Amino acid sequence: MCFIDPVRLCNVCGMKTQKENIFYNTHLKFLMEGASFYVSYTSSTPSDNRDNEQVCRLSNDQKYIRIESNNSNADEMINLSLIDNVQILTCGTDSSGSTTANGLAINYKEADNSLRFVKLIICENDKKASLNWVTAMIKAFKLMFESRESGCIPSPATPTTPTSLKVLVQ
Repeated sequence: MCFIDPVRLCNVCGMKTQKENIFYNTHLKFLMEGASFYVSYTSSTPSDNRDNEQVCRLSNDQKYIRIESNNSNADEMINLSLIDNVQILTCGTDSSGSTTANGLAINYKEADNSLRFVKLIICENDKKASLNWVTAMIKAFKLMFESRESGCIPSPATPTTPTSLKVLVQ
């Protein structure tokens, strides 16, 4: 026989926990499986290089975005707690009038506190998986923002959560 002790939460934290459970049950699998993107790095402004197709996925410990390089042994790891700004790149509207996501632009800090920029553009050959990955990542960032703002989850000592999530129409 197994007993489960109830956990008492305030209403706000209870709502957050429900959202987190939905996220873990529906969206986390897309982040862990990964998807193909055209990836471009820069220290200041984004470029539109579509020659560099790479797979992006969440690391096994769920603390990093792992960008797996095809032509080198070193994969790029972006610490989620060091992300400063996230922009949703859009490419207009679909037939129903809804805005269509085209990728993500992420500003983050390196270990040496230098600011970097990475742009992830959805690949046409893996569009469904890439779109699912972007949608799941947006939901993950929103959960991070809401949890920090509500005070239910204490902020980490040194790393910061993303300061903004913006929609950028291209």
